Amino acid sequence: MVDPATNDKQVEALGQIFTGKLGGMPWEILGPTAAVVGLVKAKITIEGKGRKSTFRAEGVGEGRGDTFKNPVTGEDHLAGVHLPDGFIWQNGQCGQGSFRASASGVSVAADKTNWIFYQFDWSNAKAKK
Repeated sequence: MVDPATNDKQVEALGQIFTGKLGGMPWEILGPTAAVVGLVKAKITIEGKGRKSTFRAEGVGEGRGDTFKNPVTGEDHLAGVHLPDGFIWQNGQCGQGSFRASASGVSVAADKTNWIFYQFDWSNAKAKK
């Protein structure tokens, strides 16, 4: 899925990146594990902040995150993960989320699944400590 303003040359470059054809982590590992069945151009919006974010792709689907909840009081239960040597991310805000998406004949969905909000760095540069 890409923004509607993405041109054909950009789409081709993204396809090469995401399938691992250009090398570089994590795509050289992740790229060969999945097949690309199509491309959808859709308006993408993100609302909210941190764990409580909603990601929408117009006409395709949405993902909605939330915090874990205290089972007795229902209050937010904040959890985090710190990976000092993480190769994609180092600090994550954990919670639960739900998502649904359908495009090119493929549909996926999950409710109350793992949801981690993090700032990522896929640059192949060694993580700063």
